[in-house]
Amino acid sequence: MKKLLVAVLLVICAATAVIGGKYVYDSGLLKKYPDPEYLSKSEEKNSPFYSELSKEEKAVYTALKRGAEKHKTNIDLPHEVDGDTYSMLYCMLEKQEPQLFYLDSVYYTADKVRDAELLYRADKDEYEDMIEDFQDAELDAVDEALEGDDDYEKALAIHDYLIKNCEYIREDDDGYSSTAYGCLVEGEANCEGYAKAFDLIAGDVGLKSVVIVGKTDDGENHAWNQVDIEGDWYNIDVTWDDPDKPNVLLRNYFLCDDDQFSRTHTPSKDAAQPFECDADEYNYYVYNDLYAESMDEADDVVREQIEDGATTVVVRLSDKKLYKKFREKYIEDKYYFDVIAEVSPWDDDAVTVSTTENDKEYIIAALLSYD
Repeated sequence: MKKLLVAVLLVICAATAVIGGKYVYDSGLLKKYPDPEYLSKSEEKNSPFYSELSKEEKAVYTALKRGAEKHKTNIDLPHEVDGDTYSMLYCMLEKQEPQLFYLDSVYYTADKVRDAELLYRADKDEYEDMIEDFQDAELDAVDEALEGDDDYEKALAIHDYLIKNCEYIREDDDGYSSTAYGCLVEGEANCEGYAKAFDLIAGDVGLKSVVIVGKTDDGENHAWNQVDIEGDWYNIDVTWDDPDKPNVLLRNYFLCDDDQFSRTHTPSKDAAQPFECDADEYNYYVYNDLYAESMDEADDVVREQIEDGATTVVVRLSDKKLYKKFREKYIEDKYYFDVIAEVSPWDDDAVTVSTTENDKEYIIAALLSYD
C-alpha cells in the first residue's frame, strides 16, 4: 500500500511538472527576448517626444517602430510594460511617425504587454504599390519647402503648400484621410492627415515638429502641430487655415503662442504633453507688422497696406475691447473708404469692400475690389 501511494505521488508530481512546465513555456518566462535598441541620433533629433521618454520606454518604442517599418505583425518587446504605457507608446508611434501611413490607429493591449500585435491599413503587397507615389508626393512638398531661407519661411512654405494641394474632408473610415498619404497623395485629409503631412515635411527639411491631439472649443476632436522656429516652440493649425476656396488661404493659426491658441485648442491629457509656446516673435501677424495693440497702431497697419496697393488688408487686434472698437470704426462706420480715398494708389473711381471676421482670434480682413 505504501509503495502504491509513493507511485501515485510520483505520477502526480510528474503531471504537475509537465503542466507547470507548459505554463512557464506558454507564459513566455523562458522565452529569450531581444536586447534593447534605440533610435539613431538623427532619428531622435526628428522625434522630439521620444527624447522625453524613459530608457525603457525608448526601447519599447524603438522595437515597435522597427517592427512596423518591416510590416511585422508580431513583435517581441525588450521590456514588459503596463497597458497604459503601451497605449501611450503605440499612439505616439502612430501619430508621430507619419511615414508609417499604413499602420492602423487600432491596436491591441492588455494589463501587461510583452508581445505586441500590430494591425495595418494596407497589407504588405498593397503598401509596396503605394510607397512610390507617397515618396514622390513627399519630394514635391520638400522641394517647395526648401525654397525657404530660414525656419519661418520653410514652415510657411509647408503650410501654404498643404492648403493649396489638399481638400479637407471630415471622415473616411475606410481610407487614408487621417494619414500623410491621404493629404499628400490623394489630396484629401481630415485634420490629422494635415497635421501628419506637416510633421513629415517639416522633419525632412530640418524642422522639429510634433503632432498634437485634443479638443476644439466646440468640444470636437482635433489635431494640429507644434513646430520649433529658431529655438522656440509655436502652435500651428494648417486645417483651420484652409478655407477650401480657390486661391484663398489664411494664416490665422500660423505660429501662435499658447495664450492665443488656448482660446480654441485644448490638448488631450492622455497623449504626449505638448511643449510650452511662450514666444510670439514669429507669429504671422506680429512678424509681418499686422498686429495692433491700440487704435493708432491699427490705423497705421491698415493705412500702410492700402498705400502699398494691397487688395487684401488684414489686422489682428490685441484684445476683445480693441477688436470691437476697430470693428465699429472700420466696418460699421465704413472708415475703410476714407483711408482708400486718402492713400490708395489705384486710380479707379469705384471700390467694393467686403470683410471677413474671426472674433475668436480678433482678426479682421478686408477684400478690396477696384472697378
